[in-house]
Amino acid sequence: KGVLINSLIKDEKLKKAREKAGGQEARLHYEVVETWKPFDTAQGGYSLLRITIEGGKYHQIRIQLSKAGLPIVGDVKYGGPVWNNQRAIALCATGMSFKAATEDKMVNLAIDTPKEWEDN
Repeated sequence: KGVLINSLIKDEKLKKAREKAGGQEARLHYEVVETWKPFDTAQGGYSLLRITIEGGKYHQIRIQLSKAGLPIVGDVKYGGPVWNNQRAIALCATGMSFKAATEDKMVNLAIDTPKEWEDN
């Protein structure tokens, strides 16, 4: 469990987020839900994280996890290892909460983790 705090900017030329002094503050709260060791232990392990963000900056989750040494599987743009689906990264929103625009109530949405990930 922890909190990552970074000052971020969007680099239009590289189409990436970067950390830079004076950038906009972004906070990411994370909790490890589960950890797996791959067959090749030289690679380290993989963890399923529960994440809540404050800020909603460009590529916020991707850059903050990468800067913390926890790149997302498949996210080669931010230093993550390649996985068997080269057209995707292992990042999925399974829940969202927000205040309704027309009523004074919270809206909560949830889905399961993609079935395609069970064998990856």
